[in-house]
Amino acid sequence: MFICRRYRYFCKAPISEVFENKTRSDGSDLAAQISQLFHVLNTPLAQRLTNLDEELAAFPYINGKLFAELLPPASFDRTMRETLLSVCALDWSRISPAIFGSIFQSIMMKQNDAIWERITPVRRIS
Repeated sequence: MFICRRYRYFCKAPISEVFENKTRSDGSDLAAQISQLFHVLNTPLAQRLTNLDEELAAFPYINGKLFAELLPPASFDRTMRETLLSVCALDWSRISPAIFGSIFQSIMMKQNDAIWERITPVRRIS
């Protein structure tokens, strides 16, 4: 996975640590934490708050507007949080980036054909 290989942040850690350490076990604040993480990923380092939590500040800026769209508020519970944490614990680096790209593209094409302009070509993923 491009992000995993280049930045390490979408492998096992620290994203799972952020969700595990910074959210309540009942999942009630998970949506807010995900929203804040998306904001961080969409903000260039020089434009971030100077007092940003260290774990969040460690995440890179992901260009391409992938995290730019504000999503409607979500609601999570204990089971959903535990599921997310268990998925974060998997070793995603063994899965071909082309598979992730194909899944992502098929979902996004249904929503907006213009997203193709921002998708990273396979030659740049590996």
